[in-house]
Amino acid sequence: MLRRQLSEVEEKNRERLAEERKKHLELVKKVERERRIQTENLELRVEQLQQETVKLKGKAAALKVDVAKETEKKQDSKRKLHDTDEKIKEERHLQSVLRQEWDKEREDSREERLEDKQVIKQLETKIQMLKVQCGGLDMKGKMVKSLNVQVEMEKEIRKLKDENKSLLEIHTELELKLTQLNI
Repeated sequence: MLRRQLSEVEEKNRERLAEERKKHLELVKKVERERRIQTENLELRVEQLQQETVKLKGKAAALKVDVAKETEKKQDSKRKLHDTDEKIKEERHLQSVLRQEWDKEREDSREERLEDKQVIKQLETKIQMLKVQCGGLDMKGKMVKSLNVQVEMEKEIRKLKDENKSLLEIHTELELKLTQLNI
């Protein structure tokens, strides 16, 4: 009986051991399957990350090119702005010089007109004096002389009036140029 019990116990132990081995094998297979699935998932993730890395590197290269282009455009714009500033400075200087010249011309023209008016006034006074003198003197010799002087003075007056007219035209042209420069 003991042998029988012992044999039953051994049999039960063998069955348990077999069951434990079976469970252990199933557990090992399950763990292996999970590890394999996890490894496959990780490999897929690594592959995805590599593809994303390649894409990002391509985008980074394209962005570097874009940044370089934008930097070049910015530098070009700065150069153009600097050139424009220089041109504006030159134009302002030119405008200042022209304004000074115009002011000088205007002042010279005003002075010449005043001088011309004084000369005309003096000549008119001389003509009047000659007319008065001619009336009381010998009419023949003196009259001819007086008429010649009068004709010469009238020529001088016409000449001065023509000069005055041309100076006024120059003055008008200079004002027009100055107005155009201010625009």
